[in-house]
Parts: sequence; structure tokens; C-alpha cells
Amino acid sequence: MALAPDDQMRCLVYINLSKVFLRTRPLDSARYAKEILNIAEAKPIQKGSALINLAGASLYLGNVDDIIKYSTEAIKPEYGLPPVYKGIAYVNLAAGLLQKELYEEALEAAENASALHPRSKEAY
Repeated sequence: MALAPDDQMRCLVYINLSKVFLRTRPLDSARYAKEILNIAEAKPIQKGSALINLAGASLYLGNVDDIIKYSTEAIKPEYGLPPVYKGIAYVNLAAGLLQKELYEEALEAAENASALHPRSKEAY
């Protein structure tokens, strides 16, 4: 089912606001990302992108459990995220796992990120 024009526009606006506020206003970023998850007609890729933004906001807020939860959810195939986006989710996951001192799992997530996201090789 295609999104109604209003829902599609709302998803686009919310995802962009979520990205813009990620570093400077992570609570607002998370709020807009959660709004996307609540739009029943949102496309899976939009929800996956919102999950990545939620993980990123959680990283800035220091909520390690949410970083891991949202990143793990975002990498699921049903969201249909392109490889670069999945790579970002794996980078977030690695950061959360490192904070939990789960080093083997963090290394695995970093290796997955490196395989999927072209710039992640520079970080690792």
C-alpha cells in the first residue's frame, strides 16, 4: 500500500529532522524517529532509518541498552536497508557493545560495518 501524500511528507520531514538534531538535540532526534515508527504506513526502509537515528541519539544520550536494541533491530533484513545504512547500524552496535565491554561481539560488529560501509574502514 502506498503512503498517502501527507504521510509520505511527514515521514520525510521527520527523518530529516531526526538527522539534523542527532548531535545537538538528541532527545528531539529520538522523538522524531519514534514518530516515524508510529506511522503505520511508513515504508520499512524509513523505519529502518529511524531505528538507526534512534541508536545514534541513544549513543549521544549514553543509553547503551537502547543503542544495542535499536541497532540490532535496524540490521534485520525486513527493513531493506542499503549496505551503507546497515554499515552505520553496525558501527552504532559496535559502539554500544564496546561500552558494555563485550569486546568479541564489538569486533564482529566492526568487521560487519567494515564490509558494508566504505568509510568505516577508515575508523577501524
